[in-house]
Amino acid sequence: PTVKSGLVVTITKTRGRFSLATPATRASRAASRAVIVAVRIAASHPDRWPLLVLVEADVTLQAAALRAAGVRAVALLAGERSGQLGGMRASASALERAGFPARLWVMPDAGHHYSTNIDALMAAALDFLIAAHGPRATDPGDPLK
Repeated sequence: PTVKSGLVVTITKTRGRFSLATPATRASRAASRAVIVAVRIAASHPDRWPLLVLVEADVTLQAAALRAAGVRAVALLAGERSGQLGGMRASASALERAGFPARLWVMPDAGHHYSTNIDALMAAALDFLIAAHGPRATDPGDPLK
């Protein structure tokens, strides 16, 4: 079954460079309040959403819970002038200390909206996720090998 929501989407192609639509490489992107739902969806469907892009929402993320859900890497984006930045920075740091692949990108001169350089930041976030994903021994058809 497919999760249908205007706030949580599957990224199927990124500028023709990567295909993220195969079962092994699905990515979820969620913004603001949808981040809470995206994290719950990932937990409810282990191994279905291994890569998460979470934008502008301070949610508590725990490495053990993410690992149990089959999440392999998390990219976080927050506006420089956003009330979400402090919590997202703390989440990224906590995940990194726990040895979980996570990284925060700060959108310059942005509050609770996308910065003018969102394309470059999102490309960097997706590159990070692809690199962190690595090959999966259980999926010989994984295009990211």
